[in-house]
Amino acid sequence: RRPRVRVRGELDETLFDQINAVARATPWLHGVITAYAGYGVVVFALLLGAGWWVARRSGEPRRVAAVVCAGAATLLAVGINQPIVTAVHEARQYTAHPGVLVLATRSADFSFPSDHAVMAGAVAVGLMFVSRRLTALAGVAALAMAFARVYIAAHYPADVAVGLALGA
Repeated sequence: RRPRVRVRGELDETLFDQINAVARATPWLHGVITAYAGYGVVVFALLLGAGWWVARRSGEPRRVAAVVCAGAATLLAVGINQPIVTAVHEARQYTAHPGVLVLATRSADFSFPSDHAVMAGAVAVGLMFVSRRLTALAGVAALAMAFARVYIAAHYPADVAVGLALGA
C-alpha cells in the first residue's frame, strides 16, 4: 500500500463546504454547471481552434507556431499530471464527507490535482502567445471550469488551484 500524502488544510475544507452550500442553494444551476464541468473541455478545444484561425489569418508564423505549441503543451501538461495524481493518491472528498451534495459522477480515480483544471490552465496560458482576447476568454473559462469542478463536488479548491497552476 502506498503512503498517502495529505494535501488538505482547514481553509480548503472550509472553502469546499461553502461552495457546496452554494450548490445546495442553487438547484436551478445544477444542470448548466454539471454540463460545463463535464463537457467544458469542448470549449477549450474550440478556443484552440479559434486560436488557430486567428493565427492563420494574421499571417504571422510565430502565432501559428504558438497555437500548435499551446495544443501540444496542453496534452503534455495533462500527461505530466497523471503520475502526480497517482503519486499523491488523494481520495475524492465524497469518500471522506459522505453528507456533501455530489453532482459529479462518482469516480474511483484520485482527486489532486484536477485534470480538467490542468487542461484549462494550459490552454489559457498557451493562448497568451496568440491573442489577448482569446486569452481573456480562456482565462474566464478556466476559472469557471475550476469553480464548476468544486461546485459539483468532484474536487476540493486546492485540487483545481494546483491544477490551474500546473497547467499554466
